[in-house]
This record gives sequence, C-alpha cells and structure tokens, in this order.
Amino acid sequence: AIVELFVELQQTVGFKGVKRFIYKLVEDSVRFHAAGKPMGLTHLLLSGGIGSGRKTAAKLIAQAFHAVGLVTSGGLNDLGENPDSISFSSGSVTLLDHADTYKTKSIDAALFHLDKSGGGVAILADRSAAGISKLQGASIYFIKNDASKHHLAPFTSSELAQITLQQIASKMALSPDVTVSIVQRAIENRWSAGERNSRGVYIAFAMARRLLHDLTLKETAGGQLDAQLGNLRRSMPGAATEGEGEGEGEGEGE
Repeated sequence: AIVELFVELQQTVGFKGVKRFIYKLVEDSVRFHAAGKPMGLTHLLLSGGIGSGRKTAAKLIAQAFHAVGLVTSGGLNDLGENPDSISFSSGSVTLLDHADTYKTKSIDAALFHLDKSGGGVAILADRSAAGISKLQGASIYFIKNDASKHHLAPFTSSELAQITLQQIASKMALSPDVTVSIVQRAIENRWSAGERNSRGVYIAFAMARRLLHDLTLKETAGGQLDAQLGNLRRSMPGAATEGEGEGEGEGEGE
C-alpha cells in the first residue's frame, strides 16, 4: 500500500504542501511502529479556490491514512454538497466540503461523536482560508483539539500543462511533438494569470478538450492531433498567423 501511495504521489501534479504532510505521516508511522507506540489521528482543515483540487487532495490524504494503517477504509467518504445531516464515518476519512456553510455546532457534534465511536479522520474543506479560519475560531472542538491546516496554492501554468498532457494520455498515445513547454505557452497565451488562478485545474481540462476536439483514437492515429498542435505552434507570437481564431469559445463554461 505504501508503494502504491508513493507511485500515486509521483504521478500527481502539484499539491506540494499536502505531499509534505503525507511523507511526514509515513515517516512518523514508521517511527511509532518501531517504538511500539500507537499513533494518534488528526483531523484536517483544507482550503483552496475553484479548481485547486480539494477533492484530489482529500483522496490522497485518505489513501495515505489507509496505507499506514490508521483507518480501515482506503477510499474517501465524500459527504457531497448540502448533506441532510453531518456524520463522519468511523474507520475512514470523510470529506465535508464547503464546511463554512454549515453550523459550527453541528460540525462539533459530529467530530465529538466520531472520536467517541472509535476514531476516523474528518477533512473540513472550504474555498477560502478565511472561511476555514472562521470555522476553526468558532469551534469548541478545535479549541480543545489540534488540527492539521493546509491551503492549496493555485496551479502554475507548467503544472496545468502537465495535467493537460495527462488528460490527453489517458485517452490516447501521446504524439512525440507534444511537450509541456508547448502546452504551457499555449495556456499562457489563451488565459491570463488571473484566469488561471481563478479556474485552476479546469483550465487544463478545457485545454485538453481543445487539443483533442473529441477525436477518437482511430482518428488521432491519422495525425489529426499533430495537426492541431501545428496550429497551436503557428498561433504563438512570432509565428505564422494561419489557423488563428480557430476554436475560440470552446470549453469556456467550466
């Protein structure tokens, strides 16, 4: 399970702070095991804007807690939006996103009940660090108990380019002409820094769709993806202008 976790971390783009937390979690588990002492659980407070990957981060954390044997379930229990009642599952990692929209008393009651029921991990997430700080300050539970606090930084344009290529690779074999630098420059030409920060990973999804244009593997084998990348290169500053304006507006809804 540890090996699978490390492979997953290596293949996942970004999330430097979360990865540091996970690596330390693994190191601490080895140290506690060698000393013959039980290792305690800690709940997490997670913040990050739209497209910052809050659910992806939570899934990595859930996989890590399971890999070191602190929870019995390897999957993430996602409560979804607007659950009728807040209930954190014993023996697993549970995500409550948009936590600032719920009553602090209800969250506190669920956390105290989780601790009494045998233990599990709760991840309380929100789009803003201010929202998480507000929840933490108003919580009786977190006055008495510590939590691990993390903020997800916006993806860089290079990271968005890597995620774009991962999206393409999940559907077909990559063309040798496809490089991170080409896609990175295309992303920077198409979306401003402000747009990249506000939309996060959705930029990469939109860029992948733009390159693929819903082509099937058979169609792409005929070189159509290479043609799209050729248009991309020609649309860059200083290159020939043919093909400019193609595909404008596609994928802007996310």
